[in-house]
Amino acid sequence: MTSSKVSNFKADCSSHAILSALPGGATMQEFTCAKVGDTEWAAARVNPGDTVFFLQWNGTKWKAEDSQSICGTASAGLPQSLLSYCQAGPSSSTSPTRPVTEACTSEAILAALPAGATMQKFTCADVGGKLWAAARVSPGDTVFFLRWNGTKWNAQDSESICGTASAGLPQSLLSYCQAAPSSSPTRPVTEACTSEAILAALPAGATMQEFTCADVGGKLWAAARVSPGDTVFFLQWNGTKWDAQDSQSICGTASAGLPQSLLSYCK
Repeated sequence: MTSSKVSNFKADCSSHAILSALPGGATMQEFTCAKVGDTEWAAARVNPGDTVFFLQWNGTKWKAEDSQSICGTASAGLPQSLLSYCQAGPSSSTSPTRPVTEACTSEAILAALPAGATMQKFTCADVGGKLWAAARVSPGDTVFFLRWNGTKWNAQDSESICGTASAGLPQSLLSYCQAAPSSSPTRPVTEACTSEAILAALPAGATMQEFTCADVGGKLWAAARVSPGDTVFFLQWNGTKWDAQDSQSICGTASAGLPQSLLSYCK
């Protein structure tokens, strides 16, 4: 990576400072700093997507904007050392058709996930020139992995990634395969997943017809069908006991991330 520094330059012209103003997961290819009048500027080309950003120093940190606003009419007054970044890089064929800033947002990621999911945290990363993300959402501390196709995210559940298909993904994403800190049961799963333990969380008088337990992103869930009334409940293990909710809250929009083995109880 290269940089150009000017005398009397007060901005922090380092890749670390510049990357801290860019979307998570960006990796530096090259950057240049320049003083334009009394304003300190930088241009940076990053992966994924050979993406270019222009940045202004506000006195304490860099403020970034995408290249579209600079490489057009707003570019007046910037030196060629910065405007040269407006030209496509050698691998420009991999550029997303929308800016990385638009891709790596909770809104864009949630749009690719089941309805009803709410974001806990997410991370974006460049993996061999492709933009990936991992997201942990509620309900169920559920983890998804997503790939950016240039216009939108394509999601897949964590089981397909956290197993043999995970080769090549960085630890920043694979760390999502681990259960969230509060999700580890304090009693063995075998003790949790019994008809007696599940019935203890249900209304008095219920008798078990069938039940199924499943690990969902490190959280233990269960679905149970009981009499009277062929009534279905969904339950989440909180570490010491089951917390039950009726099927209406799960079989509708809140079902995000639950496997078919549980959702089949909605029928």
